[in-house]
Amino acid sequence: MEDMIANQNGRKLGYFEAATANPGCVVVMVAHLSGDRLQIVALQKAVAATTRRHPILRTKLVSSGTEFSLKPTPPPYCVPAVHVVVDSEWERVVQEECNSGFCFMDDSPLWKIVLVQGEPRDVLLVKFHHCIADASSGYILINDLLTFHCQSIENNDFDEESVISLPDFTCPDELCLPLVDEGCIQTALDNLRERRESWVPVLPFEPNPPPGNQHNVIFRDGSPLQLQRLQSRCRERGVSVGSVLVAATYFAVAKLTYDSDEDFSFDFDMDVNLRDRFPGAPGSDHVGAFIGMMAFNLTVTPTTTFWGLVETARRAIGEGLEEKQHLSYFEVGKRLDALGSIPGSSKEDTHGHAQDMNFSNVGKYLFPTTVGSVTVEKIYCVGGGWCPTFGSYIFLIPSVKELNFSLVYEAADFNDKIANDFLDLVVSLTENAPNVSESFVLADYIAEPLA
Repeated sequence: MEDMIANQNGRKLGYFEAATANPGCVVVMVAHLSGDRLQIVALQKAVAATTRRHPILRTKLVSSGTEFSLKPTPPPYCVPAVHVVVDSEWERVVQEECNSGFCFMDDSPLWKIVLVQGEPRDVLLVKFHHCIADASSGYILINDLLTFHCQSIENNDFDEESVISLPDFTCPDELCLPLVDEGCIQTALDNLRERRESWVPVLPFEPNPPPGNQHNVIFRDGSPLQLQRLQSRCRERGVSVGSVLVAATYFAVAKLTYDSDEDFSFDFDMDVNLRDRFPGAPGSDHVGAFIGMMAFNLTVTPTTTFWGLVETARRAIGEGLEEKQHLSYFEVGKRLDALGSIPGSSKEDTHGHAQDMNFSNVGKYLFPTTVGSVTVEKIYCVGGGWCPTFGSYIFLIPSVKELNFSLVYEAADFNDKIANDFLDLVVSLTENAPNVSESFVLADYIAEPLA
């Protein structure tokens, strides 16, 4: 464990962390609550207690030339103030927060809490810079805040300064690389280079003109009953809900873009939660950017069945994990960058994009949904500053009681149309998957009229 604890003087960012190192690359977890309203004084104490619990929340981003490091801020720790917004239009508040970054020039915290007091319920926004945390961290922070909030209400003597700080984990890259041999890295490097050389966009997009980097976010919800039915059918077939989401993504993109009888392929990167994938892993306690990735490029034809593609996706996910792609991806990316420009990578139609989509099946909320008198009803994961670095469109699926879908993309009218059409299709197909027959093929799906 000792070699996994970060140097108290700070540490250099890992590859993924460094890829996010601009002020605008933020994650916003959007938790819809029911039950009693949050009490501001108690919530502020909860923020202070959470700051003490997680050392990475007490760091600042510093640069030396082109390198970035996370360094601890000296005590007394800067605790973010709770921002209260009275507004029933929570989507508007989320949009604003996704498009406002953090300051790197002082010791200001790299996370923020916004409480949207609307009707009929509170919406809690937990916002952080992506270099210090990931979506699973957002789950952890929501649970910690609600837990400490409850303790503060129930105990008048609650002292946030009594909270014990967790150990600070070192760079995730240093935890992953000892588990991957050089042969795997070289093979993955060759595959990624070949993939990048031949890649052209499949999902159309319009690059955001200067000043640029404004992101739009859209949301959709499934239903608890359909999720239960989907989980039941997945258990019967020995597949995962994640592989159904992958298959639905391919079918939806094909319906939007496919116009021939030739094979169809679609390129995206899949996020992998690393928290339980190396010895001494942080599990569901520690906040950090514990993300790995795997490259996906499956091929379908008009006769590909939906459930056949689900099985193909299940195998591909398993093979990627066996090949330790999720552990080597960022080292491979670092080496690819060091090789210099790739033929065709600067083509005008890519506009800095290296793949169509980043796909993140965030997974089930890790904690009890009810804490004291407050219940978490649903959570979205959104953000800004992600495109074009991670893809043209970023597809994220958390789950509390049902699947909660969101899509993040560069703000443009054309992209709005593509994003809404895609999300409507993939949500509808995923929700109806329990009813999809074994013989249902891509050609049948494409022939169905758009709603």
